[in-house]
Amino acid sequence: MAATPASVYGLRDFRRLWFAEVVSKAGSNLTEVALAVLAFRLAGDKTLAYAGVLFVDLLPAALLGWAGGLLADRLDRRRLLVAVNLVRGVLVASIPLVGTLWWAYVAVFLSQVGAVAYRPTLKALIPEAVGPERILAANAALEVGTSAVDIPAYLLGAALLLNIGLMPTFLGDGASFAAAAAAVAGLSGGLGRAPAPAETGDTPRGMWEDVRAGIAYHGEHRVLLRLLLLFMLGAFGLVGVNVLSAAFVHDVLRGPEGLLGWLLAALAAGRWVAGWAMGRLAPPPRAYPLWVWRGFASAGVWLLLLATAPAFPLAVLLFMGLGLANGLLVVPLNAWIQGMVPLAMRGRVYAARATGLAWAGAASVGLTGVLATAWGVRWTLAILAAFVFLVSAWAWGWLSAEVPAAGTLGS
Repeated sequence: MAATPASVYGLRDFRRLWFAEVVSKAGSNLTEVALAVLAFRLAGDKTLAYAGVLFVDLLPAALLGWAGGLLADRLDRRRLLVAVNLVRGVLVASIPLVGTLWWAYVAVFLSQVGAVAYRPTLKALIPEAVGPERILAANAALEVGTSAVDIPAYLLGAALLLNIGLMPTFLGDGASFAAAAAAVAGLSGGLGRAPAPAETGDTPRGMWEDVRAGIAYHGEHRVLLRLLLLFMLGAFGLVGVNVLSAAFVHDVLRGPEGLLGWLLAALAAGRWVAGWAMGRLAPPPRAYPLWVWRGFASAGVWLLLLATAPAFPLAVLLFMGLGLANGLLVVPLNAWIQGMVPLAMRGRVYAARATGLAWAGAASVGLTGVLATAWGVRWTLAILAAFVFLVSAWAWGWLSAEVPAAGTLGS
């Protein structure tokens, strides 16, 4: 019988990881809304200003993503998560205290330097906390939890902006990082301990040897390499939508700033539905390629429809569709990777992926900002939709060959 999300909530360590991820995600949503508004208020070219914030947000992963995997595989993962959460909390809380766009850029950059270590570390801990038979259930539970809290968090951010101002949104994010650090600090003592070379079969290596090992690991396994290249193309087509969300409210809907919170809440609602559905369906590993392709294909459809959306109510439904497509991609992908990569390499594999996706995402953000400024939001959405359709066609050709081997590394 397949494990379900409900089966992992009974595991104490998973509950703490789940809470840390959910509470910090809720706080980050407040900052996401506030940063868009801050950039729009302080800069003359509003779309490019927010594109600049998002570019800075992605830059650390592009430059230092490989280092995050080394830290995740070498250090005590529990202590690393605690330290990163505390530092990031201080940084985001400082943004409204300084109150300038340049410091927002600096604080976002430094916070994302911490995220470079945080993301592969958390993902590498999941299988250790739940066991191999519950990996898909754990990823579905995380998707459901983060998406469910996204909805009220975005709406709260909109309400705070409309009624109080920017300060509470940033301070709330700082407090959420502190709560996450406290949750992770209570993990079981042995969980997250860096494996010794004798346990993994590794011999002691230097930093660059580890970097080369992570790159070589992708080159040696066809499935991992294909998934990395495919999702870099997907990120190039989809990450730019984050730039357009704020511009869509301002230039297309011509509504108040708080509408951005509603659109982002709809996006989160779609991800919640996808996570809930994947947890209930519990597809076997051989079905992962089909679900990944469905996510890409449906994302192209929603983007194309959004390019023609005439009014706010329809835009809310279409953003929900984009969130659904995102969840169909993320849940099976993470389960697929976690199930086929051994513990000793998991952090480096995720770090290599984060680096590649960050470069693709940064390019997408920069190009989208330029296109939206020159041609407008609607035409830019149509261009992104066409590109994502091409990626989905390529995905079908690549992934259909992997259906019998999903869950294995291949050659």
